[in-house]
Amino acid sequence: MGGTASPSSTTRYLYNHVDQNLPLTFQSSIIPDTRHHHNIHHDKVRVADLDRCDSFLDLWEGERCKMIEMSCEQHDEFSANSQFITHLIGRILWQQDLVPTPIDTKGFQTVLNLVENTCSDSFDLFFGLYYYNEHAGEHLKNIREALARVERQLAAREAYLAAMAEVSSGQRSALHEDVKTLMREAMLDLQQGGGSGAAADDETDE
Repeated sequence: MGGTASPSSTTRYLYNHVDQNLPLTFQSSIIPDTRHHHNIHHDKVRVADLDRCDSFLDLWEGERCKMIEMSCEQHDEFSANSQFITHLIGRILWQQDLVPTPIDTKGFQTVLNLVENTCSDSFDLFFGLYYYNEHAGEHLKNIREALARVERQLAAREAYLAAMAEVSSGQRSALHEDVKTLMREAMLDLQQGGGSGAAADDETDE
C-alpha cells in the first residue's frame, strides 16, 4: 500500500484509539475504501490529548483525504455560500420540470445534472442546510433580490428597444414629410422654370 493504511487497519485504529462515546460523524462518501481525495473539515475544540488528535487526523491524510482545519463559524459561512446555494438553485430549477431536448447545450446538461444531484437528496437534508445555518436566510434573500434585479434589467432593455422603435418610426415619418415637401418645391421650380423658358422662345421667334 506504499505506507498508506488499509481499510481494515483504519477500522481497527478507529475502534482501538477513538473514544466510542465521542460524537463523530462522517459522510459515507469519505469511507477509506473509496480511495478518493475527499475534503474533511475539522475544528480542534476541547482537545485533551493533542498527540492523539493529530494521530487521528494523520490517519485520514494517509487515506488520501485532504484535512482542512477551520472554525465551525467559518464552515457554516462557506457551507451556506456553496452547499445551500447549490441545493437551493437545484430545487428551484426542479420546479420548472426541465427535461432533456434534442438541442441540449453543455450548459443545459449541467443544469439537468445539478437538478438530479441535488433533488436526489432528501428534503430533510435541504431543510437542515437552511434551518441550522444562520447564513442561509441571508442567501435566500439575496437570491430574491438578484432575480428582481435581473427582471428589472430585462424590462429596462425591453423598454429601451421599444422607445428606440418609436423614435425611429417618428424620424421616418418626419423624413417622409421633408421629402414630400422638397419634391413639391422641386416640381414648382420646374413648372416656373419651364414657363419662363417657353415665353423666351416665343419672343425669339418673333
